Amino acid sequence: MKFDKQHRAVLDALPEVQEQLFKTIPKGEKITPKACQKEIYKILEEQFPIEDKMSADVHDLAYAEVMKFNKTNEERERANDRSAKEHEHSRSSKHNYYER
Repeated sequence: MKFDKQHRAVLDALPEVQEQLFKTIPKGEKITPKACQKEIYKILEEQFPIEDKMSADVHDLAYAEVMKFNKTNEERERANDRSAKEHEHSRSSKHNYYER
C-alpha cells in the first residue's frame, strides 16, 4: 500500500502506457527482456550519429546567436558614443556662445 501511494501517478498511467506499447508490437509477437534490450541498444546506436550532427548544429546556432548579439551590442555602443559626442559638442557650443 505504501508503494501504491508513493507511485500513484505511475500506476494510474500504466493502462494507457500498456495500450500504446501493444499498438507498437505486432499481434502474437513475444517480447523477451533480451530482445527488448537488444532493440534499445539498436535504437541508441542509430541515435549516436544524429546526436553528433545535432551537437554540431547547436554549436553553430549558438555561435551565430553570439555573433548577432555582439553586432547589435556594438551598434548600440557606437550610437551611444555618437550621441554622447553630439551632446558634449552641443554643451561646448552653448558654453562658447555664452562666453562671448
